[in-house]
Order: sequence, then structure tokens, then C-alpha cells
Amino acid sequence: VGRGGNAWLGPPGCAMFTVCLQVPLDSPLGQKSPFVQHLAALAVAKAVRCTEGYEMVNIRVKWPNDIYYGSHSKMGGVLVSSTVNRDSITCYVGCGINVSNSQPTLCINDIVKVAPSKLGTSQVTSLLTPEKVIARTLNEMEFLVATFQSGCSNMVLQEYYKYWLHGGQEVTLQDYGCKALIRGLDEYGYLLAECSGKLYKLQPDGNSFDLMNNLIVTKA
Repeated sequence: VGRGGNAWLGPPGCAMFTVCLQVPLDSPLGQKSPFVQHLAALAVAKAVRCTEGYEMVNIRVKWPNDIYYGSHSKMGGVLVSSTVNRDSITCYVGCGINVSNSQPTLCINDIVKVAPSKLGTSQVTSLLTPEKVIARTLNEMEFLVATFQSGCSNMVLQEYYKYWLHGGQEVTLQDYGCKALIRGLDEYGYLLAECSGKLYKLQPDGNSFDLMNNLIVTKA
């Protein structure tokens, strides 16, 4: 089950997995735990686009936890459930992305099979499998978490911006009744939106991003 009780479908060909992260509370990531879902989404995007033949597949990260092809086709998503213990946070990170299942929306392999010339890549000789995507995602996630924990959060954030959809995007903040420009993420992983010189910090768990209408609303 996804955010808001939405159901995830898992047809054959869809890469789906859950991994458990134990994060010390006094570590950089423990102090900025909203970044866990951002790191996971980035890991999925990089797992695809760092694969030979898939470099130009326009896989993007939609704030806070969706994986898109371009700006209109949802390909997958991330869901993090966390429990705070005495000195650590236990994070269960669930990820899913359409790899070779043409239904219910669109999958990665269909994109590279029908349009290699449009993507600027050669014909792919070895298509991705769900197993390969899961393995590559876990490798990327391990590297990103280690980099963040080493104090290099800015390096990770700059990598994140290469894949996300929202740089300079104008949105309507429904609760505030104003139009704002997205400026990025703050040091805790909250979305920064600027309206008339004022910065609004929007937490991932409390807001929903309607990409089609450029609208950010508080979740009921």
C-alpha cells in the first residue's frame, strides 16, 4: 500500500523490493531522516540511467517519492516507513518500478526497444531485468547512504538535482493561496518554495504534488 492508501500493483516484470536500513540517530542521515526517501528515489533513477544503453532514458524523480518517465508517465515510486528506537531509526524502504511489464502504464524496456534513435543510444542488446534493476538500485543506495553519512550531503543533493523534475517550476500552494517558484530542498529534505520573497518549507509526508496541475496541497 502506498501513500494515502493507494494500492501498488506488482505484475510480472515489475521490480519490487523492500530493504531495511538501520540509521543511528546521531548520524547525518539520522538527523535528516526525510532524505532517506530522496536517496532511495535517486538510487532507482541512477540504477536505470547508469546502465549501458539506458543513459538517455529520461527517468526522473518527482518530489517527494515518485519515479517518472519525462514529466507525464509514472513508472514507479518509493515508500519509507520508519520507527524511532532509543538510539537509531529503523527505516523500511519499499521501491517499485516498471521494468518489462507493459501494463498498467509504461515500462523501461518498451521505451528502449521502440525508440533508440530518439534517445540517442545504440540498439540495446541486453534488456534490463527486474533482478538487475534491484541489484543496481541497492548498490546505488549503499553508495549514496555512505556518501551522505560521511558528511557529503551537498554532493548527494547536487546529484539528486540532476534527476528531479522541479528546478525553477512554478506551482500553486493551495493552502497559502499563492503561486511560488520551487527553489530546491532544504538541509532536512523539505521542499523549498518561494512566493513574493518568502520561503515556504513543505514537508514530504504532509503534502501532495499534483504535477498535471502544478498544485501542492496538504494531504487529508
